[in-house]
Amino acid sequence: MNFASGYADGLETVTFAPDGGIIVGGFVGAETPAKDMTFKSGGQMEDGMPFIGKISAADANGDVAPVAYEWFFHETNKEIYKGSTKSLRVDKDGSIWGICGKASSLIKLDQSGNVLFKTGMVDKDF
Repeated sequence: MNFASGYADGLETVTFAPDGGIIVGGFVGAETPAKDMTFKSGGQMEDGMPFIGKISAADANGDVAPVAYEWFFHETNKEIYKGSTKSLRVDKDGSIWGICGKASSLIKLDQSGNVLFKTGMVDKDF
């Protein structure tokens, strides 16, 4: 899938939805070219904006590569959430929890990708 942000975009984490879909997270709109980025043991993504998207169960089980997300959420507040979605979990109710940004923030989405709550920066002083 192509985000077409005009900048570097990437996936960093994945988990599975209760309906057989795939939830992915990463970053969109980074000004640093992807070839110049380092991840995990090389450091955390500090550019771009976190995103979480769902690939539908039908697309996940299809015979061709998906071309669009069932739903797509990306954060736009660069002061609080700049960076990548580093970790995803789906709870027993199907809600999606994501650790996002270079100064970790918790974002919770419902099964349709609507924001239920956001913590803001949890570790901004580290």
